[in-house]
Amino acid sequence: MTRGATIMKPVLNALSVLVLGFGLVSPAGGQTAIKTAAFQLEIGPRGEIVKLLDLQSHKNYAPQGRPGSLVRVRTSDGRELTPRAVTIRKDILTAAFDGGIELRVRASVKPDYLRFELTKAVHPEKIDAVLWGPINTAIGEIVGEVVGVVRDGDFAVGLQALNAKTSGGRLANEEGTTDGTTTATKEEFGSSLQAYCVNQARDRVLTVWSQHKNVPVKALPGFALEGSALAVFGTRPKDVLSVIGTIERTEGLPHPMMDGEWLKTSGAGGRPYLIAAFSEKTIDAMLEYTGRLGFRALYHSGPFKTWGHFDLLEDLFPNGRAGFRQCVEKARAKGLRLGAHTLTNFITTNDPFVTTAANAGLMAAGSASLEQAIDAAATEIVVDREDYFKQESTLNSVLIGNEIVRYQDVSGGKPCRLLNCVRGAFGTEAVPHAKGEAAKKLMDHPYKTLFPDWAMQEELIRNLAGFFNETGAAQMDFDGHEGTCYLGRGDFGRDHFAEAFLSQVDHLVVNGSSNMTHFYWHGNSYINWGEPWYASFRESQSQRRFELQPFLERNYLPNMLGWFLMTSDTRLEDIEWMEARAAGYRAGYAFVAEFASLQGNPETDRIIEAIRTWEEAKDRGVFSQDQRARLKDPGRDFHLEKTGPGGWILQNYEKVRFEHRQRVLQPGEPTGSEWTFANPSDPQRPQLHLLVTGDGAVVEAIGIEVDRFFKVGIPRSLKKGQSLVWDGSDQAILYSDKGQLIERIALGRALPPLPKGNHTVTIEAKFTAGADPVLQGTVRLKTTTEVISGR
Repeated sequence: MTRGATIMKPVLNALSVLVLGFGLVSPAGGQTAIKTAAFQLEIGPRGEIVKLLDLQSHKNYAPQGRPGSLVRVRTSDGRELTPRAVTIRKDILTAAFDGGIELRVRASVKPDYLRFELTKAVHPEKIDAVLWGPINTAIGEIVGEVVGVVRDGDFAVGLQALNAKTSGGRLANEEGTTDGTTTATKEEFGSSLQAYCVNQARDRVLTVWSQHKNVPVKALPGFALEGSALAVFGTRPKDVLSVIGTIERTEGLPHPMMDGEWLKTSGAGGRPYLIAAFSEKTIDAMLEYTGRLGFRALYHSGPFKTWGHFDLLEDLFPNGRAGFRQCVEKARAKGLRLGAHTLTNFITTNDPFVTTAANAGLMAAGSASLEQAIDAAATEIVVDREDYFKQESTLNSVLIGNEIVRYQDVSGGKPCRLLNCVRGAFGTEAVPHAKGEAAKKLMDHPYKTLFPDWAMQEELIRNLAGFFNETGAAQMDFDGHEGTCYLGRGDFGRDHFAEAFLSQVDHLVVNGSSNMTHFYWHGNSYINWGEPWYASFRESQSQRRFELQPFLERNYLPNMLGWFLMTSDTRLEDIEWMEARAAGYRAGYAFVAEFASLQGNPETDRIIEAIRTWEEAKDRGVFSQDQRARLKDPGRDFHLEKTGPGGWILQNYEKVRFEHRQRVLQPGEPTGSEWTFANPSDPQRPQLHLLVTGDGAVVEAIGIEVDRFFKVGIPRSLKKGQSLVWDGSDQAILYSDKGQLIERIALGRALPPLPKGNHTVTIEAKFTAGADPVLQGTVRLKTTTEVISGR
């Protein structure tokens, strides 16, 4: 045993000392004390945790009057039990519960953490789950809900699950599915840390994914509660990642390295990357764009014709996997990484897992029996129960033998009839079926995909790892990671999928996800959530993107801003808006830009140069804390120019916002609304942005007047979500609600540059539809510049 780490045990004579491989001594009060060099945990006679001691300050971080627990159980009848008594013999803590249940836990002391492992569960058939914790603490300042670490300015306490069967969080339902954010929770007394292990060794019938009821979930062969384990540690906040890294290496957990450094400390997982549907024909051009942007990875948005066996699209990769591998080798020669996107365990209906006899392994929500024999042409099928077939579904698919049948509706009642059936769906063969044969209602997803059972999923993982090994692809996202929960295994299934895949690939695969669990944190490279499809460049899920940043920081994850979409219409100022946020948060992002968009956007060269400029300044860390705070503000605009090696100029912009609404006017009263703005700088043309809001809103006959002398009319109507941008030139640009160019509108003349000082803008408009139409306006002007040196 390492010096400085001891377990202290209560004995009948408090003055006696028993030494068995390491020191076991009794502190006062009949408590068991276990300590590392920095941290001491004390357990009471019923398994309660009464001390979490910082051995440097001697401060106890266990909340007074609210002791936590080391271990508890949830019984098969739904009760949560705390131990009646905990006894200690050598290094084994035995927790005794009602009903004859016992848990035997081995306590081990490592240099930086305490290790607890379940070595024996007595009467496991009575146990639905083993519950570790809650370990209650008085710390509530920063709660890393996923990573399982709570900290303040002086001390940190952490919990780490040591294998996939041990899930971080509170057991919220019988399947063991969480939202990934309860390994550490904020409480009125501070915080708590907890984990659990669901007993997968029993046949169960349960609600899956909160919507599929009474799903049969079979016992997993070879699964046992024994082996569930966790580490607990206390340390200085600055040393948390060092301790977790030690735990990973010591316990054989995922510990991904890139260029000789752990991903969690290198920052490499948080770099921006390019997403595009490249092909064998366009790979050279796309790699050139990737290099010009200064990115290190090019990620294919959808190369697969099937999910399950992962056959490639022939029009993109006529040479199949050999062609994809050639693309990878071209990228490697340039020092770049190539990735491929799929949806975790989703199976397309054209995959051999569906179209062949292998479909016996598709995941079923439940099974009924045929009440009557049917021939190969029958379009009405009678089954002995209706519940599985009336649940919400997208594909309405039933597996009978190896034939998939789709039905339109369910008659309900007795007998239950599946109506208007389509036989031999998804390439299967329509054949006769005998009375009593099983009719399995298949699990599906609104993406019109199916799911595997556990055995098929293991094969799917091997197929996916095989693609990455064969081609050398080195980046992917566990997109749709929650799909693994459709198997009824909860977070264990989600963690197992990622661990199994990452352990089967023969090289580092940088990976992300849109959701996170505690154990997956170890193998994960980034969380990059925020989609660009729903609104304009700046508006699509923008609030969610920025709300996620404190979450990422609390959990020692790289800041990432999500996906941003560049089209042939994307403006340079929008790109700089994105880059300013990235610089403020020191965040990466995914830049979605197809070959046609890069070729078709007239500002592509300027956009690429702007991205390189911002990313270099961000990577060098040249922005001050005050500048970073301003750069985070999505309401501000900036422009960054490089002035030479290690030098930049940051241009600030000021925005004046206003609204023009429909109002009741007296006869002859002017219909326009006038606002005043100030140009604080040299003569310049302001940029005016108009946006229509309000359900069903339509605005026509828009007139813009500046300083009561210069007026232009917009000969177009604008609908809700559409916007008009005028930069003072002789044309205005009309954009859709998704930020796509609709039209360039000739105005005939340009506004003269406005001198320094106060000015006015007047807006006139006719509101022709909508309950409460509003024309939102923004005037944008250059203000101060800041000289930045990165030397």
